[in-house]
Amino acid sequence: MLNRVSDFVLNRFPLFIFCYFVLQILIRVITTNGVEIDESEQMMLSQYFSLGYNAQPPLYTWVQRIFFNIFGENIFAISSLKNFLLFSTYIFTYKTGLLITKNKKVSALSAFSLFFLPQIVWEAQIDQIHTVLLTTSTAALFYFYFYTLKKQNLTGFILIGLASACGVLAKYNFVLVALALMVATLFVADYRKKIFTKKLIVSVSVTTLLVLPHLLWFLSNKDLATLETMQRMSLDQNGSYFTDILHGIVELIISYLAFVIPFLIFYIALFRNSFIQKFNRPSKVLANYILISFISIFVIILIMQVTNIKERWLQPYLYIAPLLAFMLTDIKSISQKKINVFISTGLFFCSIVILMIPLRVMFVDMGKKPHRANYPFEQLSEEIKSIGFDKGLILTEDKFIGGNLKLFLNDSTIISPSIPLQKFKPEEKVLIVWQTRNPINFLKGLNLKESSGVVQKDIPFRYSKKFTYDISFQVYTYDGL
Repeated sequence: MLNRVSDFVLNRFPLFIFCYFVLQILIRVITTNGVEIDESEQMMLSQYFSLGYNAQPPLYTWVQRIFFNIFGENIFAISSLKNFLLFSTYIFTYKTGLLITKNKKVSALSAFSLFFLPQIVWEAQIDQIHTVLLTTSTAALFYFYFYTLKKQNLTGFILIGLASACGVLAKYNFVLVALALMVATLFVADYRKKIFTKKLIVSVSVTTLLVLPHLLWFLSNKDLATLETMQRMSLDQNGSYFTDILHGIVELIISYLAFVIPFLIFYIALFRNSFIQKFNRPSKVLANYILISFISIFVIILIMQVTNIKERWLQPYLYIAPLLAFMLTDIKSISQKKINVFISTGLFFCSIVILMIPLRVMFVDMGKKPHRANYPFEQLSEEIKSIGFDKGLILTEDKFIGGNLKLFLNDSTIISPSIPLQKFKPEEKVLIVWQTRNPINFLKGLNLKESSGVVQKDIPFRYSKKFTYDISFQVYTYDGL
């Protein structure tokens, strides 16, 4: 039985991983009717097109708008995009391994090993968007990089430029990804000769052409585009340079180790006797890439006094670690029993993820507080409709409330003080929704008249008899139309 399961995973990996992510979409659609923090922001930003929105590049929002136009503004469109990108990351990893090693078992084990990286199998699934797109773009870049080395045609260089543009428009730190890969290439003479040719100008030109419109926006909004990131990176600064950089270096080391340790534990336990230290050219590039990315972040810590390193920031640098490990493994010497154990363990981990996503929502009363998927926004929208508001301009205290209400009040324009550079027009009906602080002053320039008194509701959280959601709202009319 285990042999057949392992054979299916290894020999038909694309089909296996496709089924896994289809299942993730189905579970999300069936068990939740709300969106997470980052997703709620996308619900609001996707109401209009812009060359830039905030501290994150705009590509995810642009693609999400396309999914909304095709499938409607709903959970299916949100989940489909996320899981399509995650699926693509696994497939690009698999295809890269196949391109390099021509060994289906090595390729499948490498891609399957992403189940052993919590940041990818769990964190990326529950509440990441831009980082997911960044990792997918990085995986695409590596595939097109090795494709170009093999084919040496113009198409490969165009694809490198396309993947690089997607990466930059996903997250700005993709620049570090591209830099680390190029520097890693310099240390492999044969690859250096094949990549650093006149054709590389085509890659740079494609990237520049695609990124340029947003770059012009970025230059006009530098503070907005960079301030939030800089604040996150320096959260724990205490004013002492040496103390801060020591803190940052420790955080970097811990984050790098924490990211890969679950995989390394099982790899070492099962395959250590098959590990070989003979590097070939592709494995040298991957090893150099991981090392150079570490050194680059280390230098950034020294220069910018960075104290806060998040594990999720390391996804584009370390997702490739399992592929490197299996490229340095004598795959023929591994027994079927050990492969079965590895596959079974990975399937156990992904099964836990599949089960935990709905169970943490359904058994919310066993925890200390509700999860975001438990918030009763569908019932809140029904309460709002019951007082006569079905469409108009909605001002919410924060983007989480706003993005979730957009799911159920699709015809309304929703704004929030937490979203910069919003585009909106006053409408006849204006609804204000808040939990702790009324944001009415955000519209103080408009001539608004109260159409209803303040309505305060205590709505039970979904699947909960223990927690209630204290929320207030009020309807106004606008006479300036």
